[in-house]
Amino acid sequence: MNKKTLLRVALGLSLGLIAVEGAAWAVDGGGFPVFNRFVPDQALGVRLEAGANTRLTFRGNTTEIQVNQDGYRGQDWGPSEEGEVLIVGDSQIFGLGVNDEETHSAILAEISGRKVLNGGVITYGPSEYRAVVTEQLAAREGISEVVVVYNFANDPFELGNPNTGRHKVVDGWALRKELAPESVVQFPGRSWLMGQSHAVYHLRKLLHAGDQESANLPSEGDFQQMVTAQVQGEQQASAGESQAATRSNQYASQHAQLSGSEASLALLLWEVEHPGVDPIEAIQEKLPPESPYLDVLFPQNVEAARPVPDIAALLLTSAQRLQGAEEKLEAWAKAHPGAKAKKINQLLEQRRALRTELELSTPLYSAGWTPSSPFWTELVALQALCAEHGATLTVVGLPLDVQIDPAEWDKYEQPRQDMSETLAVSYTHLTLPTKRIV
Repeated sequence: MNKKTLLRVALGLSLGLIAVEGAAWAVDGGGFPVFNRFVPDQALGVRLEAGANTRLTFRGNTTEIQVNQDGYRGQDWGPSEEGEVLIVGDSQIFGLGVNDEETHSAILAEISGRKVLNGGVITYGPSEYRAVVTEQLAAREGISEVVVVYNFANDPFELGNPNTGRHKVVDGWALRKELAPESVVQFPGRSWLMGQSHAVYHLRKLLHAGDQESANLPSEGDFQQMVTAQVQGEQQASAGESQAATRSNQYASQHAQLSGSEASLALLLWEVEHPGVDPIEAIQEKLPPESPYLDVLFPQNVEAARPVPDIAALLLTSAQRLQGAEEKLEAWAKAHPGAKAKKINQLLEQRRALRTELELSTPLYSAGWTPSSPFWTELVALQALCAEHGATLTVVGLPLDVQIDPAEWDKYEQPRQDMSETLAVSYTHLTLPTKRIV
């Protein structure tokens, strides 16, 4: 075969591949149903690729997404200005399904006339929100308002469960850890071919069409994640944040002690209800992956792998468990006298004393706070962090629809349930005395 023939064949193949790619691009509307421009980050698990521009087709909407040079959504932030507002959260704040100018931060900027920084990142949870706040308060002196938005579809189950243990970046996609391949074969052009080619995307969907969708993977957490797995991170986070926070918060060390005692009680409750079963090992049990790219190829729920009724059931279980822990332990100790009962009673007494002390000395407690929310440790750390930098903290809770209106159960074809207990644990405690942003 001579050179001219080889060139014609190569040209024909190239044009054919371009045509196939163009057709696949047109079918997808130029966008993927999942964001595909992540880069790995050792501390946060993932970050948005700085300077990336992409298109997302999500639930029937095709939107343009610009990532600025700071690695967050929207236009470049530029130099810090006095009176800036920083909003952090997950896909809700990132603005999944809307254009750059339609995100919460963009609308707030238009209404208030102030610079509003969109710190929302898909896949992030409570510990990442705090990390973003820490990072940006140190980098931008002009931030005077910090808004943290908790999403109750998934954030309660990500407490003490950092994103480094939940997601892994492969070819620009953020995959749940259990479904991510341990390693991939690298070759020139792989990043674009496997992460941005629409033709390859459709080919992979075809190859994995028979895979079953997994839900409730260990990385997504469960009610036990809220109550006991949280212990590992809670004790460390409280101690670490308290050291920095003590300079501006007299109650930080007291809270660290309270957090430690409540963490110990949570573990004791597990021990008396599940003798001989290690709680951390039970949570970290891994399931075999059904498809390495399941989250990317067949996405159903972004960041919340479970249907709403399943999430609601977990919240109810968590609420009942958290609120009833003290009574259950008291009853168990009374029925089982001995060394463990003595330890339980001592911890309960310590907890009551610390709460009384905090109630007398803490501005948050005097404003009507109680540490019944599982977000309490994060909130105290955020409050201390903002106070240290002279910024005001506002916390927003995004509840499930069924938590607000029982009639919402009807659209899920489920019996109506009373979710008031879950509001007591989570939603009603996510307010802080603060001045208005607008």
